[in-house]
Amino acid sequence: MTLHRLWQLLKRGSLIVVALALLAGCTPPATPVPPVEPTELLAEPTQPPGDDGYVCSPLAPDFKSSAAVAAGHYILNQVIITGPAGRVEKITSQMNLSGAGLTPIQTCTLGHLTREEANFKPWSEHSNSRDAGERVAIPPDLRAELITGLYSLPPESSVEEVVTAINELGREEWVFADPNYLTGPLEANPVSPCAIEDDPFEVGGSPFEVGGSPFEVGGSSTGGLPAPADASAFWTQWAFEQIGLGADGRGRGRLSGEGVTVAVFDTSPFQPGAAVGTLPEPIDLTLAFPPLANDLPPAPVPAASGGITNPVNVADHGLFVAGLVYAVAPRSQIHLVRVLNEYGCGDLWTLTNAINQWTAQQSSESKEQRLDKTVLNLSLGVHQPRDFAKANWPPEIVSLDQALFNATSRGAVIVAASGNDSYDSAAPRPMQLPADWPTVIGVAASNREARFACYSNQGDLLAPGADGGPWKDHACQPIAHTCAPDDAGCPFGVVSLATQPEPGYRFWVGTSFAAPLVSGQAALLLEGNLAAAQTPGCILNTAVNSGGQRIVNVAASVTSLGVDPWCQ
Repeated sequence: MTLHRLWQLLKRGSLIVVALALLAGCTPPATPVPPVEPTELLAEPTQPPGDDGYVCSPLAPDFKSSAAVAAGHYILNQVIITGPAGRVEKITSQMNLSGAGLTPIQTCTLGHLTREEANFKPWSEHSNSRDAGERVAIPPDLRAELITGLYSLPPESSVEEVVTAINELGREEWVFADPNYLTGPLEANPVSPCAIEDDPFEVGGSPFEVGGSPFEVGGSSTGGLPAPADASAFWTQWAFEQIGLGADGRGRGRLSGEGVTVAVFDTSPFQPGAAVGTLPEPIDLTLAFPPLANDLPPAPVPAASGGITNPVNVADHGLFVAGLVYAVAPRSQIHLVRVLNEYGCGDLWTLTNAINQWTAQQSSESKEQRLDKTVLNLSLGVHQPRDFAKANWPPEIVSLDQALFNATSRGAVIVAASGNDSYDSAAPRPMQLPADWPTVIGVAASNREARFACYSNQGDLLAPGADGGPWKDHACQPIAHTCAPDDAGCPFGVVSLATQPEPGYRFWVGTSFAAPLVSGQAALLLEGNLAAAQTPGCILNTAVNSGGQRIVNVAASVTSLGVDPWCQ
């Protein structure tokens, strides 16, 4: 019996029990995630959901008792289901009649987050390079009932088959399933819990990839720490000159980002309950630590000697990103929200849950219950297979799309890195998600020559991310946080804040660091009372043409406020 036939029978209610083996499509992992004990679909909330409520049930007992197992692009034995509450219960019940064994780990309300339809003026012919039909537009009358949940599967089940089946069975009910994709670093070593066996260069917006990362064979020339930089190198770096900011910040005019909040979803070098500590710049930085849904252990990697070494701690990545936002918009309120562990590894559920929680909290503190002066920076991406037809996976990511829709419907501007997986391509590859979505500003990386960096994916526009070589024996690489020993001062890199080995400045390279420059630019424009719906168009249409490529220009966008049709 084919899966298609199975779902047709389920729809007619004529099939009561089907062997679980029909859903099994892969070899059980050696160390599977143990199934959790059944819980209610939605536990009693600690408080009734109000207009801005985002209420989640507690994690299933002992869920994190063992580390999650990841393989390929996703965490084994987990799926995310999003849809109207009653319809989700209907579809999960039908699936479980077939032996799917779906058990809720955590469920959360969504409906009260969406205020209205996001109103974005078409602003980029580059956005949404994928088929527009691949994005799911849930009807407004159903959003009030939306929930999203993380579910476990029995060890012998196939995530791909279950996801495909739920989407086929539930599409007419507006119920959708996503694999719990990995976010952050992915590389080719098969023993790594965050590794992928094929196509290792797809993670969007992350520099932590084979060939350009602390995870590469041979390790880092600086022992795993970013190359140090002088304090003067921060404000005088070429990246600021290229975007019209200038060494003295003259490009921002009288604006500074005051009254604007920028949320950076990333890693964090700080621990829950700890103070920010002494940083070389007086950055207005607050910290948030939403729970990491899964324990993703560090990934061992092969060393040059043939042995196995531990990966480099990259917890400073988020601070580095925040420092670049600060450079452009120094009086903005920057929230560093940890969604990746110290090795840069995370999962889709943690990311979407954190965005929803943050949206609910911030909007509840707003008098208008909106996020009109808010920017979300995502210097990361979700790893998906390129060949959806071959993998039989749905191309959309409904849970993340809905989380970002909730934020934009309340007035937030979203900026995301486009990805670093074009290092081996004759031309830049398409943007990764979420950068590729039309309501997100997807930022590619430029080099010192104001051209595409050799590793950068396509983007709506470019901002300095620096180049990744070549030098000596290296081809094009998105050098994550090191420089070759003979490149004193790392002149091609971008400079920002770090805490290791002590608080100071370091050089890194990647699209991760192009995105926050645009986030800072958006903060300036929002301070200048530009509407969120107009902000992407203003940024794009004031960009400077350089060899056919558009590079953001802070000064041009600021001086165009109230003058250029796109900036008023």
